Amino acid sequence: MKGQFFREFQEGLNFIYSIRILFVVIGFNAAAFFVIFLFNSLGPLLAKSVGLNETVFGFLISAVGLGSIVGSLLIGQW
Repeated sequence: MKGQFFREFQEGLNFIYSIRILFVVIGFNAAAFFVIFLFNSLGPLLAKSVGLNETVFGFLISAVGLGSIVGSLLIGQW
């Protein structure tokens, strides 16, 4: 059973690698998620180190959400 999992996992990786556009899209998504989660985990430490209080940090996080909404609406117009 354990060997079957690794064999199927390797087969899936080979499939992703064989289709170039799929490989590129998954790579970009992985990089984007890495940056997003890095920002979410290190953002509070950075805000604290530059002397921002909780209210200002809340506004910064809200600005990210607002930018996402505005960007989605603008992209949706095309």
